[in-house]
Amino acid sequence: MKSLIILLIFFIGLITEIKSQNTIMNIHQTNGNVTQIPLNDIDSITYTINPELPTLNTLNVNNIGPTSASSGGEIINDGGSNIIQRGICWSLNSSPTVTDNISSDGTGIGIFSSDMYALTPNTTYFVRSYATNSVGTAYGNEISFNTTGNNW
Repeated sequence: MKSLIILLIFFIGLITEIKSQNTIMNIHQTNGNVTQIPLNDIDSITYTINPELPTLNTLNVNNIGPTSASSGGEIINDGGSNIIQRGICWSLNSSPTVTDNISSDGTGIGIFSSDMYALTPNTTYFVRSYATNSVGTAYGNEISFNTTGNNW
């Protein structure tokens, strides 16, 4: 986002510098149309990025015991909108979602860790990370693991 702002500031400065030359700006639209605008008529430029779902990965499961385990995730890209919730979700069934068991591990991009509790010994679980922004909830890759047996 910072680089986009710097680019816009540079571009506006460049427009100011060449305005006196009656230069025409060609605006190429996604539908194939080209609009020409004299730079003398431009007061400001606003560029809007349509946000998308976040991009993330699920971290390997570790510290596996009979009733608990740890995992986490890495939010690689927020999709152009702030991450408002992140964590992991797990289930006895494949493709767990935020309607299953979840952890809530803060906001923002980067790496986070999570713990799963109240698991059943000797059981297969499926886990994946999730991240929610203004567009919706995205999921990381799914990992399956088996809890260990009781220690008694």
